[in-house]
Amino acid sequence: TCKFTFTNGVVEKVTTVDVVTITGTSNVVKNGGTATITCALTGSQYAPSLNAWYLNDVEKPTGGDYIVDKGSYDNSADPQVQMELQKSSVASVETYRCSFTINGARIDGSARIISLSITVSNYAVTVNSGVAISCAIVAAETDPTVTWKTSSGAINSGFSDTNFNPDDGSKTSTLTLGSVSTDTTYTCVFTMGAEIVSETIDVDTVTLTPTPGTTLSGDTVIVSCQISGAGAQPTVTWKDGGSAVETFSNDPWAPQTGTLLSKLTVSGLSSNKDYTCNFDVDGSEVSTTVKANILIITEVGTTTYTGATSSISCTVSNAQAEPSLISWKNSDGNNVVDGGDSYTITNGNFNTDSKESVLTLNTNLIVADTTFLCVFIVHSTAVQKVVSVDHVSITPSSFTKLSAASATVSCVLAGAGSTPTVKWLIRPVTRRQALTLDIRSLQGHWTVVV
Repeated sequence: TCKFTFTNGVVEKVTTVDVVTITGTSNVVKNGGTATITCALTGSQYAPSLNAWYLNDVEKPTGGDYIVDKGSYDNSADPQVQMELQKSSVASVETYRCSFTINGARIDGSARIISLSITVSNYAVTVNSGVAISCAIVAAETDPTVTWKTSSGAINSGFSDTNFNPDDGSKTSTLTLGSVSTDTTYTCVFTMGAEIVSETIDVDTVTLTPTPGTTLSGDTVIVSCQISGAGAQPTVTWKDGGSAVETFSNDPWAPQTGTLLSKLTVSGLSSNKDYTCNFDVDGSEVSTTVKANILIITEVGTTTYTGATSSISCTVSNAQAEPSLISWKNSDGNNVVDGGDSYTITNGNFNTDSKESVLTLNTNLIVADTTFLCVFIVHSTAVQKVVSVDHVSITPSSFTKLSAASATVSCVLAGAGSTPTVKWLIRPVTRRQALTLDIRSLQGHWTVVV
């Protein structure tokens, strides 16, 4: 109260000092999110004539990324005026000024939008395998407390945090999972006083099914890998050691089951080889190895004639497992039955990585050159080899001579597939004696002169 005293009286006037409080409430949100800040006015005896929000002295009305509520004065309420500003697509730290004009005086408060960056990745792991997952925060103003949880509740162990870096407001927390058996969503929570931000990480469990391929040395082989349970379509790569292999194709992606089958085709291998198939699911890679099994079949054919005792054979080697079935086929493609038509099949023991099968022929049924096919089923794959039978005929000539007279006998070989080695056996009928042999060849006929 100001009072003026005059000789004839006193004049006085009351003026009011209005003490108010402005409380700004900041908001911490993840980068790209929506933030809401408030300014509350309390203690004012008068209604403000102007309320507004400013960023860098530029007023922010409703529009674009902003929704602004200037509030209204209510003397009986607490607070008397509540202003609110909402901003979407937050990308940085910003300080806003809230301004109230009361009886011509401007009174300001402030509130901040604090944008934090939380970096996470989703993971794909094979069933019952382990994985380490991480959450990294950047631009925190104070050292946050980190906790982890799932829909089942809090996780109290198994995670570790880096030291808080005040220069960039960064901190990383890593949760190590020993074995994951089902798809699980994990949440990392950063708490800074009253402000809480969080992020979720999906860990998908997938199944990888490698299928080895089996073929003969030098032939083409196909190996494959299938992923099941993937949450997104994977990117597939194949490697031979550290080198990329491009000769693969993928079946159509099946999103309902998260399944993709990839097949690698390779030619000209002479020995077993392991390949690695890699599936990248949303930046998380799972892989397995698959083997190309390269077999060798060594065939032994024969040259025979009607009535002779002859056999042919096949030996499979470099087999990682014993053949589940061995069979023979004739040139007509019909199976040769053990014991049928006097044919005999004898299979040896599996020795480390090889097994032999011998087919004893009934040469009375063979009147010309022919072939047989030996078939081994290894790793559920049939491999086969053609075995040749060279049929020949021998026509001998004999003479009867007086004792001490010379004689010429001959044998004519017809149908031979290659030049033979000739051997004569001399068996005197009546007595042993020294014989002089002159063996020579003339136009394909081999003769012996005694």
